Amino acid sequence: MSKSMVKEKSASKSEKCEANSLRLWVPMSHPTPNTTDYVSEPYRDLNTGFGILNDHGLEVKIFAKNLLNNTTIIREPAIAALTEAYTLPPRNIGIEAKQKFQIVPTVLLRSLSAMVVALALSISAAADPALLKVTGSIKGPDGGWDYVSIDTVTHRLYVARGYGVMAVDLANDKVTPVLIKGNHVHGVLPVPGGALVSTNDDSSTVTLFKAVDGSLLASFPTGRKPDAIAYDGKTGLVAVMNSKDGTVSLIDPVKQIDVGRITVGGTLEFAEGDGQGQIFVNVKDRNELAVLDIASRKVVARYKLPQCASPTGLALDSQARIALTTCDNAKAVALSTEDGHVIGTLPIGEGPDAVILDAKNKRFLVPCGGNGVLTVIAEKPDGTLTVEGTIPTAKGARTGAIDPATGKVYLPTADFEARKPGEWQGAIVPGSFRILVLSANDPSSSVRSNVRSQRVEAHLE
Repeated sequence: MSKSMVKEKSASKSEKCEANSLRLWVPMSHPTPNTTDYVSEPYRDLNTGFGILNDHGLEVKIFAKNLLNNTTIIREPAIAALTEAYTLPPRNIGIEAKQKFQIVPTVLLRSLSAMVVALALSISAAADPALLKVTGSIKGPDGGWDYVSIDTVTHRLYVARGYGVMAVDLANDKVTPVLIKGNHVHGVLPVPGGALVSTNDDSSTVTLFKAVDGSLLASFPTGRKPDAIAYDGKTGLVAVMNSKDGTVSLIDPVKQIDVGRITVGGTLEFAEGDGQGQIFVNVKDRNELAVLDIASRKVVARYKLPQCASPTGLALDSQARIALTTCDNAKAVALSTEDGHVIGTLPIGEGPDAVILDAKNKRFLVPCGGNGVLTVIAEKPDGTLTVEGTIPTAKGARTGAIDPATGKVYLPTADFEARKPGEWQGAIVPGSFRILVLSANDPSSSVRSNVRSQRVEAHLE
């Protein structure tokens, strides 16, 4: 590093804390299509952008900007690579990641300025949500659809269709158009023991059947218009949201019996269990999130969803204790699952109907069928959330699921004709139903090699 790229503070006694401070400056000469300009002038103080050297240690902050929404983003693979380059453990990995290193009179870092810029660009590539993109599609029969689920044991995708349940073998994308027939199916969910549960809106029933061949095990009457399904791992019970009468039917899939109902009230939408005996459900007409204790068959909490109109989709990150609800007014509201306090309200696309938890990458994916985008909401280390970006999908793609084994995201959709007066949406164009497949390349290996390959010296004066 040349002396022109290092500026030193004066060493007056009154500035003892910064007497030996050195501030790094990096020239802006490395633009890329995936990042914004790091500086608007020839040089920029890295204390506000990238890093700072001082007498207590070298603190490196790496930032990358997303062009879509100008948010600061960072990912662990690049930070791990930086750790290996310095052979020291990381600290505070995450957004605004920091790593501190012991300072000696000469720091042998092999061109620190070049390394910082190169690593920042690598991080931008690793973190850019646009890397998750539509890479293919799976055709299916014409007709409507609703919720989607994935069985991680059989590695199959299930789609609730108007005529029944459709299955896809994710190993080869082979489609079983009708695994079992149904009556305007809204939800389908795998449960332990090799069974599936589906809801039938038109007949107000729930169906329990074998996943392997779709053979019927049992059928139960429910409340009016059963919709979403949730499973409680603690009690082993299935909870069916009866959207029109505000009740929840409880089914024991092992004993194959109806074990009771819980009265919630209101219009019930999507629900999800925390695995610890509680199920969270959106109450659409009350703009609230209700919490059910399954063992006691009671509603134990009701949390208001401020700035949320007609909550629909929902996902829980039980580890982070976050519930994220999507709303019809293009907003998502995050609440604490512990006490219901609002963590944040975020802008999303139009027409959401589901939230997909990408647990591996600590983020929520919100398919928005109104304007055909997938909003990516990332969890920050401090417990807050930020919109990381939006990914083009297709209009109509409003529900979906993620395969945790591959990271692929599946979003059913179709093309629609123009709406006629009084219609919610136009008729589906024949032959247009498909499941979009979104994939992401893993750039961690290239990031790691890029960091390892760079060496230069930076001297302290």
